[in-house]
Amino acid sequence: MKKQLIIYGSIYGSAKRYAEKLAEITGLEAVDYKDVENINDYDKIIYLGALYAGGVTGLKKTASKMSPEQDLIIATVGLADPTDLTNTNNIKQNIKKQIPANFYDESKIFHLRGAIDYKRIGLKHRVMMSMLLSKVKKLPESEQNAETRAMIATYGKQVDFVDFSTLKPIFRIATTNKMIAICGLDCEKCDAFIATKNNDQALREKTAKLWSELNKTPILPEHINCEGCRMNGAKTVFCNNLCEIRKCAVSKNYETCGDCPEMEHCQKVGAIHANNKDAKNRLKKA
Repeated sequence: MKKQLIIYGSIYGSAKRYAEKLAEITGLEAVDYKDVENINDYDKIIYLGALYAGGVTGLKKTASKMSPEQDLIIATVGLADPTDLTNTNNIKQNIKKQIPANFYDESKIFHLRGAIDYKRIGLKHRVMMSMLLSKVKKLPESEQNAETRAMIATYGKQVDFVDFSTLKPIFRIATTNKMIAICGLDCEKCDAFIATKNNDQALREKTAKLWSELNKTPILPEHINCEGCRMNGAKTVFCNNLCEIRKCAVSKNYETCGDCPEMEHCQKVGAIHANNKDAKNRLKKA
């Protein structure tokens, strides 16, 4: 099972807020980059860093400790509009200078909008911001970019653009493996998950009827609510109370059957793998 860690480098608190929220919804640990230990124990690092002084706070130091085999997801946090392509292209160019080439993958770089309260920042930062503001104000409007315009517009104010809904694509990357059930089946293809996701009452009723017949026990439509076998949140009555495979893995503190040395000879999960070879293959990749 791939281990993941959320690391953040925060200046004014926004990156930390995003990191803590991501940790809350994924169940992963979030750590300040200055406090990270044993970084090579993890397969995937999700790094959220404040944009500061032309770079991403703490990213270079963090990447320098990583091995080439590790996966790196980057989310930058700044005041400028993250939908401005010129702005995000500039950010990406700066990121290229901070990390080894093998870690750079534009599909794994995200941009979040932060917050600032000038009354709460330290004297050193206020002086630096004041000097920088004087410089950018002298630029012709045609030469100002999204970052400088944001600085001029927000200077001396308290602004908060933090939007936790923008964490969704990062959440998706972090939880992709968690949508693989303990047995290896794909939860996203399960009728219970689909019915829950789409709030489809007809599918709930159909699934409850089928599962009742298969398990020879009454399962009602209201029992068909599930956000994934290994995700935090709702589970069907079958997953929670009836599935012997899940009971076994949980009792042994295994994430999936793929962690069990007896999987190849297990009759319980073997019955599923005999009918669904993809399930077994997913556990090898999870």
